Amino acid sequence: MICEKCKHTIEQPLELYNGEWACPDCKAKLGGVMSDFEITADNEQLFKLAECCYHNWLEGASRGEAERVREQLEKAIEFTREAAAMGNPEAVVRLGYYYDKDYTEVNKSEAARCRAAYAYYSAVCYASSELKVAKEGVKGVYDFRAIRIKAAGYLLKMLASAPEELTSSDKFNYENNLAMIKERLGVEFPRPLVSGIKQSAVEQAFSKLMSCFARQNAPLFGVMRLSGGELKELKEKRVGSYTVIKLIRRGLFVAAAQAAEDSGKVSMDETFTALKNERGFNEYIDGEVMDGADYWLFFFNEKGGHRFFGKFALGRIQKALTSSRYDAVKTIIDGGAGEDLTFLDDDVYMCKSKIGTMNDAVKKLAEYVQNGGF
Repeated sequence: MICEKCKHTIEQPLELYNGEWACPDCKAKLGGVMSDFEITADNEQLFKLAECCYHNWLEGASRGEAERVREQLEKAIEFTREAAAMGNPEAVVRLGYYYDKDYTEVNKSEAARCRAAYAYYSAVCYASSELKVAKEGVKGVYDFRAIRIKAAGYLLKMLASAPEELTSSDKFNYENNLAMIKERLGVEFPRPLVSGIKQSAVEQAFSKLMSCFARQNAPLFGVMRLSGGELKELKEKRVGSYTVIKLIRRGLFVAAAQAAEDSGKVSMDETFTALKNERGFNEYIDGEVMDGADYWLFFFNEKGGHRFFGKFALGRIQKALTSSRYDAVKTIIDGGAGEDLTFLDDDVYMCKSKIGTMNDAVKKLAEYVQNGGF
């Protein structure tokens, strides 16, 4: 993938909280770049190799040996990323599928995975330019409209069962995307049957907190809205040997504040209570949380795999978020319109200037969220 602004090759774009991409070098948005697709001999061969690895993994999984042949899936994802970065639209769609089905092993929350998958699916589905096919070395025959329709089908199926925190936004709304697809591709899709059991708010919250210890692309921080009853249920939630208390012991920072009854936000006069240890966590949940009220849970993670910042910088970011009675966090909640939001360090890096401080970057990020995006 080449950035049209700075002309640098992009191996991995910045993945922003709202599903957009940006160049890590010049920080220009990449929406236009990803609509410029080309099939070359190199990316065709890479994608074929990726698909071969993927099918090898599927065969192993069908025999109950998914973990033993996990390396095949990892190779498939790696080769697919390379082919997608080179502009192969089939690879871009497949990469969206890997995020959609949680094969990428980055342990994102459901909403974050859907945002990432949407970025890949929509890049192809809503592409504004024609597909280029190199004259030499390409062996296949490609129908770009068929590839776009395939992406559209995946996108709509995903949005039909995506969490409400995502689909409440116009960008990710099922009906809005259905109308755009009909307008651009002239194809009507029946609403897919939603199968399976969706995660509860408590399960999603616990999964998101667990994901903070992923080795790659771990969440940096986030906010989640839960009822008092859900917060009490989260306290008792256990997956294997893991509980929220154990995650806090491992270094995850968690704080909570009651949501205002009228607005659902956190009043600027209120502050968050840091739940730093087992005693503090239990005392807050058992002594202050009411079943009939709503609460915001803020988490900050300096323990998982982060792409751009080390321990010192992460400490600065946390201080910027929590200072002045958590004003930056309150601004983010205000801008999120009641939506749970999760941020990678990509988001802070996007806002960090060469001469600005981490406090400046966090303040800018909060203002972007409040104003509807970058």
